[in-house]
This record gives sequence, C-alpha cells and structure tokens, in this order.
Amino acid sequence: MTAQPQKFVFDEEFDRRSGASRRQGDQQRLEQAEQEGYARGLLDGRREAEQEAAMRLAAAMETVAAQASVLLSRFDAERSRLEQDAAALGMAFARKLAGTLVAAAPLGPLEEAASDCFRALVGTPHAVVSVPDGLIDAAKTMLDRLALERGFAGRLVVLGDPDMADGDFRLEWADGGVARNAHAIDTLIAAAIARHTGSPGPEAA
Repeated sequence: MTAQPQKFVFDEEFDRRSGASRRQGDQQRLEQAEQEGYARGLLDGRREAEQEAAMRLAAAMETVAAQASVLLSRFDAERSRLEQDAAALGMAFARKLAGTLVAAAPLGPLEEAASDCFRALVGTPHAVVSVPDGLIDAAKTMLDRLALERGFAGRLVVLGDPDMADGDFRLEWADGGVARNAHAIDTLIAAAIARHTGSPGPEAA
C-alpha cells in the first residue's frame, strides 16, 4: 500500500517563524524604547541638575558680591582710619623731634636763615631781627658774629617778642623778610593732612 503524500504545511511553519520574529521585534523595540526612555531620563536629570547648579551658583555669586561690598566698605573705612592715625602719629613725632632740636639749639633755625640772608643783604641799609625775649642776648651775640663775617656789621637791630616760642624768629629788611612760626607750620601741615585724608585731621598744637 502506497503512503499518501502529506501536504507541505508551509503556512503553519511560516506562522511560527513569523510569530517568533514579531516577538523578537517587539522585544527589540521594547528594549530600544527603554533605552531611549532611560537616555531621556538621564538628559532631563542632567538638565535639571545643571539648572539647579546654575541657580545655586548665581545665588552664591550674589552672596559673595554682597559680602565683598561690605568688606570693601569696611576696608575703606579702616584705611581712612589708619591714614588719620598715621598722620596724627607723624605730627606727634615731628613735633617731638622739632621740640628736641629746638631745645638743643633754639637759635639754630635763625642762624641758618641769617647766614644765607646776610650774603644777599650787603647793600641793604639795615635789618631787624625779632626773637623770644629770653633769647635776645644770645641771638645778638650770634648775629653780630655772622654780620661781621658777611660784611653786614653795624646794620642789625635785635628785638625781643614776648609772644614768640623758642625756635621762632622774624628777620626783616626793607624789601622782604623771612620768618619761622612753629604754630603756623603745624597749622599748614594739619591742613595738608586733612586735604589728603579727607578728614578734619590732627589739630595743630
């Protein structure tokens, strides 16, 4: 007995392969969708993190700027105070040094000025010198010696001034004069310091 030939079940076999292919394709698409979703999630998370970091940085910069402004303001105030303190210290030191020099040689400034002036006053009829009352005799002795050396002998008058401090003097002649006044010098220095520091400055003694 001859066996009956069987039909080729192409459709059934094809359907099984097609179903497997669809499942594989679906699985791939699912995996791809998951990967894309994961990537989008990472991108969104990164963007949020960057935005948050930018906001934090901006806030930090504002804080730093505000603190810097306060520090600069304090620095300016401190610098101004230090300049005023330095000016006051400089004035005090200058007065101390000047006082020490004057105490050691109260006629020193006058002798220096007279030595220079007498050279230029050869043709001048006479000159008048004012000094503190207590220094009249010493000043006359010193000035007479200088006048003799400079060809100005016999044309010098020395007077006393009760309002003058040690170290101060006035040397006057017909066409001019020269003077030293410690109080006036202090006032000028104090005014210069006040202009420089923008403050009232140390008071002149």
